[in-house]
Amino acid sequence: MPFLDLPNEIILQIARDQDLPDTNALLRTNRRLARLLTHVLIDNVFSTNARLQRYGQSVLFCAANRQDRLTAKRVLESGHLSGEEILTEAVSSMSDTTVRTLIDCGVDATAKGGSRLTPLHTAVLKNRPAIVEYLLGVDGIVVNSHRIGRTPLHDAIHMGNEEMVRLLLRDKRTELNRPYPPVAPALHLAVNLANKAIIQLLLADERLDVNIRGQSDKTPLHEAVCRDKDRNHILSLLLADKRIDTNLKNRSGLTPFHEAIKLGCEATIRIFLNCDAVDINGKDPAGETPIHRAISLDCCLEGVILKLMRLMLAKVLLSR
Repeated sequence: MPFLDLPNEIILQIARDQDLPDTNALLRTNRRLARLLTHVLIDNVFSTNARLQRYGQSVLFCAANRQDRLTAKRVLESGHLSGEEILTEAVSSMSDTTVRTLIDCGVDATAKGGSRLTPLHTAVLKNRPAIVEYLLGVDGIVVNSHRIGRTPLHDAIHMGNEEMVRLLLRDKRTELNRPYPPVAPALHLAVNLANKAIIQLLLADERLDVNIRGQSDKTPLHEAVCRDKDRNHILSLLLADKRIDTNLKNRSGLTPFHEAIKLGCEATIRIFLNCDAVDINGKDPAGETPIHRAISLDCCLEGVILKLMRLMLAKVLLSR
């Protein structure tokens, strides 16, 4: 008797004893066997731990990619796969359709997977903008979830990914002003990385606290003075923002202008001198003003000293 003429019960019994590739070959023979043997193939995947480790996740992702919700739910309901790992892995390497189907089938979009990453963290780190946009629309998504203090926004800034930063800033739930510690605030991080484009994106957001304190009570302006790369350009960007308080002091009692004088870079000092909001007579903890400090430095700052003196004289004349 031809195999296909056998009763379904016998075909099922034979299929259960086959290796997975053989069962898969049978169900691909025709539609009748496909309908009959699909659940047998899935059951066989979970018949041993070895098969589960080798085939379980692949079966789930294959079903989800085909939008076969019935099969995907059956695999998920078996309880053999870790819910914390599934979506993080899918976001890392599977199609957008796979991710959407898994969430539709009840996989928790907020669960943390490997290295305690949420799917949103993973989507940012793997540069999956379509998935990031989709996840931001999922009910209950935690936009500001963090691992060792770093939110998805921190990850996007650290990677220098403007598109990701823009997507996250578009969501009004995104927290721009997460305080230090354990990690630097968003604007400090962008300044430290000298990423001018991302600094501009952050400054354009009205929610941003441009004077937020970081390590040692430094403001973003303090941080900018300490950078070597593109220092003067970044200082110009920050000082152009009217929300910046140029005269805040760090834990050492120094303003950004004091720090610039200590640095001894004339081009940097002149940027501060050209800003009307800078207090050129502010005293440091030793009671010295910037001009005292400039004179005491053994470096070529004659031009700076002369400009400081002219500015001080102008202020005296204006006060009369």
